[in-house]
Amino acid sequence: MRRRASLAVVAALWTLHAAADPVELHATRVAFSEEDVQGPPIVGRLEFRGGIHVTSPDARFGGWSGLIASPDGAALTAISDNGYWLRAKPSYDHAGHLSGIEERGEIGTLQDPAGRPVGGRRRDAEETTLLPDGIAVAFEGDHRVWIYPNGAAPFAVPPRVVAT
Repeated sequence: MRRRASLAVVAALWTLHAAADPVELHATRVAFSEEDVQGPPIVGRLEFRGGIHVTSPDARFGGWSGLIASPDGAALTAISDNGYWLRAKPSYDHAGHLSGIEERGEIGTLQDPAGRPVGGRRRDAEETTLLPDGIAVAFEGDHRVWIYPNGAAPFAVPPRVVAT
């Protein structure tokens, strides 16, 4: 009986670390240029389709290093230098240009492979990319790559280590 109680406590603690918290977000539009641009705003083969500056009163917000837009553009996922992840939903104007962000997003702490919050010098997440089997996150300092499995909630399951 005592072993079951211990396992239940460990599972409950892991669930607390994996949980997402709501986060208040604010966005203001960013122009392509401070000067009047004649014609479509194009640089090389890229066309500017909108820009936003996102802020939040949440102390965990900031230091975003990696950003993923879902293939359909309906969700943004970011990771930070401070070991946090963020999920947000962008909004678009009638022409399909990025115009804002929903006022509520989700924020949480990245986990290590043992299911503990990443902390100290090991929390500096620097880049992220979407893979068929999950979200890869590369870390600075203690260089490593972890893959967080796909699922309904990003980062809810501890990552697997990628041999580097």
